[in-house]
Amino acid sequence: MQALLDERAIHRVLVRYCRGVDRADEALIRGAYHEDARDRRGWFDGTGWEFARVITDDFRRRGRSSLHLLTNATIDVDGDEARAESYTLALSTAADGTGPVQAFAGRYLDRFARRDGEWRIAERTVVRDWHADLERVEGAAFVRDLGDQLRGAFAPDDPSCALLEGVGR
Repeated sequence: MQALLDERAIHRVLVRYCRGVDRADEALIRGAYHEDARDRRGWFDGTGWEFARVITDDFRRRGRSSLHLLTNATIDVDGDEARAESYTLALSTAADGTGPVQAFAGRYLDRFARRDGEWRIAERTVVRDWHADLERVEGAAFVRDLGDQLRGAFAPDDPSCALLEGVGR
């Protein structure tokens, strides 16, 4: 039973990270990492907390919007340490809906540690399996007019932030 609880806790950390990036919420991303955690992804090599600042500053400065889909996750728990491989598909575009959609498919190779009873990432390596810039098709019709449907935004303005306030921090 404990192994299932540990796997669930680790999966929640993975989801917290994805939500933090998509909402450009530095505190939420930092909450996925131990303070001394290492994050390596080719264009960045530093601590997870440094990455949280870099990515949220970049998204806000450039007006980027992203959506991370977390799929297959293999999690192996051994006491207070765990290893995980998680597949992700991340889509990113200008928040105003212009320009290409950048698609990234890859994997998070994580070493987790439980400290003071809490699982967080201790070391992360991001593997790129493929990426592409997807062009928008001019004049493509959507099934219906979306009218005043709520739009995603950065924290704290996203509609989910009030609902999930304090969750995962």
